[in-house]
Amino acid sequence: MAEIVKLSLIYGRSFESLFAMIMAEAKRDLRKRAKTLPKNVRSYVGTFNRTSSIERLRDRLAEGDGTEEYGG
Repeated sequence: MAEIVKLSLIYGRSFESLFAMIMAEAKRDLRKRAKTLPKNVRSYVGTFNRTSSIERLRDRLAEGDGTEEYGG
């Protein structure tokens, strides 16, 4: 992390601009993988937040260009 901050300072650019391509690729990969998650998962304590967490992830992946900062 310290190296990323140093690069940001050296080049006068934000982290997002330095790694936009990597973030876009990760976003595409996560979108693809989210489509293959099992739908019929037994509901119990271990999966209580699963559905809403996956839905929030899908919403974030659908927004903007993938370089925004998300706060949960």
